[in-house]
Amino acid sequence: MSMEGLGHEYFEELKSRSFFQHSTIDELGFTMHDLINDLATSVAGEFFFRLDDKMDAYEKHETFEKFRHFSLIGPRSGSYKKLKEFKRARRLRTFSLLSFRWQSYHLLDSILVELLPELHLLRVLSLSTQIITQVPQSIGGLKHLRYLNFSYTSITCLPEQVSDLYNLQTLLIHDCYELSSLPKSFQKLINLRHLDIGRTPKVKKMPLGIGGLKSLQTLSKVVISAANGFKIYELKGLSDIQGRVSIMGLEKVINPIQAKDANLHQKMGLDVLEMEWSDVFDNSRNEMIEYEVLKGLIPHHKVRNLKILFYRGTRFPSWVGDPSFDRLTEITLRGCRTTHLPTLGHLRSLRKLFIERMHEVKTVGMELLSPKTSFLGVAFPSLEVLKFDDMQGWHSWSTNGGESNGISRSFPRLVEISIIRCPKLAQVSIGMIPSLTILHIEECSETVLRSMVGVSSSVVERLMINGCDTVESYNCPVNVERLVISCCDSVTSLTFSQVQELPSSLPETVTSNCDNIEPIPKSGLGFLPVFCLRALQINNCKNLKSFPHEHLQCFTSLEQLWIYDCPSMEYSFPCGLWPPNLSTLGVVSFTVAEDIRNTTTSSSFELPQFLTFLTLVDFMDVKSLSEVLQDLTCLKLKKELSKHNQGGRRVIDSFQGQ
Repeated sequence: MSMEGLGHEYFEELKSRSFFQHSTIDELGFTMHDLINDLATSVAGEFFFRLDDKMDAYEKHETFEKFRHFSLIGPRSGSYKKLKEFKRARRLRTFSLLSFRWQSYHLLDSILVELLPELHLLRVLSLSTQIITQVPQSIGGLKHLRYLNFSYTSITCLPEQVSDLYNLQTLLIHDCYELSSLPKSFQKLINLRHLDIGRTPKVKKMPLGIGGLKSLQTLSKVVISAANGFKIYELKGLSDIQGRVSIMGLEKVINPIQAKDANLHQKMGLDVLEMEWSDVFDNSRNEMIEYEVLKGLIPHHKVRNLKILFYRGTRFPSWVGDPSFDRLTEITLRGCRTTHLPTLGHLRSLRKLFIERMHEVKTVGMELLSPKTSFLGVAFPSLEVLKFDDMQGWHSWSTNGGESNGISRSFPRLVEISIIRCPKLAQVSIGMIPSLTILHIEECSETVLRSMVGVSSSVVERLMINGCDTVESYNCPVNVERLVISCCDSVTSLTFSQVQELPSSLPETVTSNCDNIEPIPKSGLGFLPVFCLRALQINNCKNLKSFPHEHLQCFTSLEQLWIYDCPSMEYSFPCGLWPPNLSTLGVVSFTVAEDIRNTTTSSSFELPQFLTFLTLVDFMDVKSLSEVLQDLTCLKLKKELSKHNQGGRRVIDSFQGQ
């Protein structure tokens, strides 16, 4: 059993005994109960020291020589100065800075230069998320180092001296967006087991010899080189690779046999496989070679997440969508030049499918579902999320023939559909999808909106319409719980005639960035179901000139009201009788009616008695405001009140409810 497997067993045993508990704020994290933490700290005794916000007795430690493990948790004024004192802790094995961002940009850089040469017994050095731009060359003297973490930092390179850390087992440098180069002598790290360099966009070349590091289990990213550098066949020797692997630069593979020699099909531990070609489609690219390369890169059938990016071949090899991949739960196809989508309906475990920037695809239909599956059984039996994004050539989506009594025999569990930036899509015929609850239509034609609403008219709970400039009216589904209309300039009025048949059960509606919306009528509120509406947001509607203030009391169920950036409103601060259940009020960039501004006793300016959350931003000074705020005895949350003084400078006032 590997040391990682043994460690996992230890962890599971401790978890079963409640030594560790699932975190309530981090789905993948764990915590220790305070009593267990106190016990562990007590057992560690004088060998462990933690400097946190509650530690003011730092100076009473008489000596540093006995310290073995040190961590700094959270920001503390002056803590950085005390780090220099750890030069005396020459027996230190662990040095960890947790969840802290240094205020002085180059401060930690200079401290490390002084500190690291003295800590030559370190086994663990973790500086993740710190503001670090340089790694001291003296790091090469930490010969006992097993674990090194510079992830989420601003380092630009790793010095050659890192290659001298021949005991290093884990190197984490993911999410270092300024990192551009790795040590040339990387092959000297013969004990390295985990190398995570994911999300390092400036790393364009891998050092020689990585393929010879036989102990590697984690290699999150490889970049293929045409000349000196990493070759795709070097993956063959890394038989223990597991987790996530992103293979970039596949356009540089000109011999498909080398792709087959990578033996991806033998790597049982791979969960996530991303294969990426260049997004530049020039004459140096050969579609037949790329087809053979992708054909040879067939992964093991246990892979769970597959991404194919910017592939130039005109078709996919047969393994893409093969039903033997029965553990595959997520697929992303982006920027590929194929004219048709692969047959994916067989995949019984597929839950998420993202199809993006596939401009050569004209139609989507039975070839996606597979005639065999759609006629003899259920296609996409587990699919929950389906997204089409930026499909410039797509004009038809039809599954005619794969239906029973008008209900699609495909997508029995589909919950969410997004169709974004598909301007030519004009024909949609896919049958009813009974489980659909979330529908997102963006920058598409009115035909698409009408068709998709019809697909889900009896059950949709959230409907989001964005940037659909031709939309003027449509039949809203019956069970919408959240309706969002944004950036639809052709919508000129939120009236019953423009947004028809809004249901009486609508809890929330949001309207934003609809520049041509005209005044809301002061009489009659047929445009929305006032009795059941729980939340109303009106955002950045530049031509909206009025709001039905005198009818506010009709919103008997309204709990939240937000009005943002509506500069044409004659006055945007609600001044009628308040809804009886209003608990949250937010008004940003607003004006107050003159008759209200000139009086300090008007009952119209009284805020709701049971208001618990209040946000007011960019308002002119109102003399009665402070008096009104003091009457809000139920206000629980601290908020910031922003206004402009006579000099035009923004002033932030804080107010704490009683």
